[in-house]
Amino acid sequence: AAMHTLALALLAAYLMAGRLRVDRARLAGFAAVSAVTVGTFLVGSHVLLAWALPGPEGASAALDRLRLTGAWGQLASAEVLPRLPDVPVPGPVRGERLAEILRRGSLRFGFTEDELPWSFRNGRGDVVGIEADLAHALAFELGLRLELVPVGRDARLDALEQGQCDVAAGRIKANRAATMLFSRPFARETWGFLVPDHDREVFASLERVRGQPNVRIAVIRVPEWVERLKVVLPDAEVVEVDSILDYVEAPAGRFDAMYTGFERASAYSLIHPRLSAVVPEPGLGSIPIALTVPEHEEDLLALVNAWLEEERASGLIEAKLDYWVRGEGARAERGPRWSIGRDVLGWWQ
Repeated sequence: AAMHTLALALLAAYLMAGRLRVDRARLAGFAAVSAVTVGTFLVGSHVLLAWALPGPEGASAALDRLRLTGAWGQLASAEVLPRLPDVPVPGPVRGERLAEILRRGSLRFGFTEDELPWSFRNGRGDVVGIEADLAHALAFELGLRLELVPVGRDARLDALEQGQCDVAAGRIKANRAATMLFSRPFARETWGFLVPDHDREVFASLERVRGQPNVRIAVIRVPEWVERLKVVLPDAEVVEVDSILDYVEAPAGRFDAMYTGFERASAYSLIHPRLSAVVPEPGLGSIPIALTVPEHEEDLLALVNAWLEEERASGLIEAKLDYWVRGEGARAERGPRWSIGRDVLGWWQ
């Protein structure tokens, strides 16, 4: 800073005295040497760092490292079915599903393939997420094989009734309580928005959102969610979609935000850094997530509830929420820090 001030003072003094002279040849030579030096430094640095340092890891690779651990590291013998299994006609006898499961020797657990971070397929095609992890733990504790059954979001009720799956997971909705049985909640999902990163400050406040003209917000086509959003943001245009991917893959400018669970929004924001997950103020509440069993299967529901209470007391449920939902898994599976000795010189492993 001192030399900079001195140089400016000298230049100003020479300029005022009329003695400032520009030597164009020397200036051009200095500029050429500077350009070559800077270019060589940048290219050399790029080559050196590309050889010595690991490249930045995408979030999808981080998600691929997450692994199922089941009952404290014990996994059930599992099979992922390519489609819904065929069931005999007539279907299972009502009230005897638990006896049928024990007689069959397998537990059929319905999962949805795009419910990050609750249930999804990773880059290798494996079924992972907290729901699959809990399914492994439940099947192992019961001494059963596990059959993971792909079930569409709207097909869960029929699959449970027809015996194509025995247990599934999902958000508790009062209008479904008459047609399926819900266990005690094992998690709660906070409502929020998935938005372009540059709009996160706008959607952090409901008042600011209400002040925006022509806001288009996507929401899964569930009637009660659509109505809730219309009440909260009466001037917004609410657009019903089939999945979060409809919002993520939409052309830029088609939607301003997606109304969804904060945990799901956070997972998608990791994969797509241009997006951010936001919980607005004031908050929009949360929704409980539970295991579901077919109607009239109180014995099976009692078993599921007893298992949930046991594992909640043991800490298993909380550990899986930390691992899959709260981000502890990505940090735990990151591996040792990069070092010159191990990663460049190979002195140790």
